[in-house]
This record gives sequence, structure tokens and C-alpha cells, in this order.
Amino acid sequence: MLTRVPRVPVRIVSFAALCLLTLTAPLRAQEGDKRGGGNATPPADARGTGGPVSRGETSARIAIGERVPDFTLEDSRGRSHKLSSLRGEWIALVFAGGRESLARIDTLARLLEPDGVRVVAVCVEKPQTLARLGARETRQLLTLADGTAEVTAMFGLWDPVTRTPAPGWVLVNPEGVARVALLGGGLPNADAHDLMRYLATAAP
Repeated sequence: MLTRVPRVPVRIVSFAALCLLTLTAPLRAQEGDKRGGGNATPPADARGTGGPVSRGETSARIAIGERVPDFTLEDSRGRSHKLSSLRGEWIALVFAGGRESLARIDTLARLLEPDGVRVVAVCVEKPQTLARLGARETRQLLTLADGTAEVTAMFGLWDPVTRTPAPGWVLVNPEGVARVALLGGGLPNADAHDLMRYLATAAP
């Protein structure tokens, strides 16, 4: 006599896999940083624009349960924004990895807005370039220019060999603490939305 094994909904399995992936992602990012020589310092010309960059050492220091590194960047209108000034609300800090990702990030921002999560996009471009690309600063989305790639490198997402940024994101709670991170990769908007919404709206 055959015993019928109950089927587990695919959505549950998928969500469990996402949780496991995001818990191990920061470790993989730090391991990759070690293989790259320990500290990743972006070149003076991150995108061939000749922008200056400090030569201080930068490395990935993202740990779940700890405060994320603070930084200040300009938006497409040249206005400065400090990450720590946004404390008090949930922040999805999303690294674009390239200008072609901005439309997808804008869609994610609109998905997360009803859940009380604001998206802050970091793109390795100059403010004036973002302005030409039509980057938006809205209640849902704030796009910041990391023209020298210093911040991108600080989060372990700059490849000094290929001189290109990698995608990734960190969900930051209102106290500025990293709750979950996926560095060096991405997820479909629907899956990223489900995971961030669950963490941001779950009872403390």
C-alpha cells in the first residue's frame, strides 16, 4: 500500500529558500572580499568620468543585527543626503549595479511604499548623469549618485578588476540596523518585496 506524501506549497519552499539565501549572503560577500585582496579601493575614475576619490581603504563590513555603515551622497539635483538622517523608517538600500537597473528599482519602490519601506537606490554615476537618465526623488524612491564608487566598495560591491559594480541590497530597520542583506546578487521584485514586507511588518 502506497502512502501519499503531502505536498508542500511551492511558495512556502521558495520563501524558506530566500531566508536561507539572505542569511548566508553577507558571509559570501565577505569571503569574496578576502579573495580580492582584503580591501577593495575603487579607482579614481570609476566610470571613466575622472572624478576624484579618497585613497582610504574600504571593505565589506555588513553584519546582520548591526548598524550599517553611514555615508553621505548627492541625489540627481545635487542635494546631499546622509543615510543616518533617514533613521526612524524602514529603508531598503538597493545598489543598482548599473543604470539599466533603475527602472526595476523604481517598480520595487512602488511595491514597498504601502508597507512603509522607503527605497534608497545607489548608482555608480554622477548626479548630472542621473538627472539626464530621469532618476526620481519621490516619497517612494531616493536615487543617490556614487560617482567614485566609494560607497559601493564600502559594501563590498565594487570589482576592482573589471571596474564594475555588482547588485545587492540591505534592509535597514528604523534604528539603522541591518535585518537582511543580499550582496552580489539580486532577486525578482516579487520575491524581494515578499521578504522585505514580511520583515518590516512582522511583530517585533
